[in-house]
Amino acid sequence: ITPLRERNIWIRSFGSDQLVSERRLTSLRMVVYLSSQHALSTGAACQRCTRRLSSLARPLSASTRKLLADTGALVPIIKGPMYPGSNPELVAAVSEAGAFGVVQPISLTHLYGHDFREGLRLIKSLTDRPFGCNFTIVENARYQRQMDEWMEIAVDEGVKFFLTSLGKPDKIVRFAEAHAVKVYHDVHTPQVAKKAADAGVHGLNVLNSSMGGQTGNRDAKTFIDELQAAGFELPCVQAGGVGDAEDFAEALALGYAGAQLGTRFLATHET
Repeated sequence: ITPLRERNIWIRSFGSDQLVSERRLTSLRMVVYLSSQHALSTGAACQRCTRRLSSLARPLSASTRKLLADTGALVPIIKGPMYPGSNPELVAAVSEAGAFGVVQPISLTHLYGHDFREGLRLIKSLTDRPFGCNFTIVENARYQRQMDEWMEIAVDEGVKFFLTSLGKPDKIVRFAEAHAVKVYHDVHTPQVAKKAADAGVHGLNVLNSSMGGQTGNRDAKTFIDELQAAGFELPCVQAGGVGDAEDFAEALALGYAGAQLGTRFLATHET
């Protein structure tokens, strides 16, 4: 990203330059900050953005470093799986920007009309950065067979991160660990978090009451305080309530390893 003028900037996307408003670019420009240490060391961010946001920089915590290692991302931001809003172009753009895109399989296949394998290959053609897949655990034999098939395809296509939702993820964890895949699980209460941790997940996607999708019933601070008091040592991702760099800095200050954003990414041209 390079500066152009006060209210408009250029963003390079898939090899072509396009002029977009600063308002619509906030989510992607935020990614430049989100790992300001990376940006400062590589010169990846424009000087104006770096000056504007560098005051929020802080050393990376151990949990943030673990999240980055688990995802392969450069910045601790996950684009949450959405229906709609998880089209291949957006998943690829988020990962290409240094964060971490996550595929929602039903959205990819039923909404956007891609064969699952071909959809993953489309994303891989748009970025060489890693991305993940979301799998929802539902007690339905037909649905489970489809999920099992998609998990096999995901592994075959080189996906190394699963974000699981609902249910108990123990079977998926066993499958994933056999293929060197990391698993983070959606949790909306400390009780669910304990069950997920006991199942062997590698991190927790902590759903708070500010989410736009599957909302939790606690605010972000209350939830992380409860998890810390209970002795959880897994990386915890704040899911909900992050819309700009200041929100993200606050999430890190609370003790989260990173943040999942969904709604904010809908205000981009790639959606």
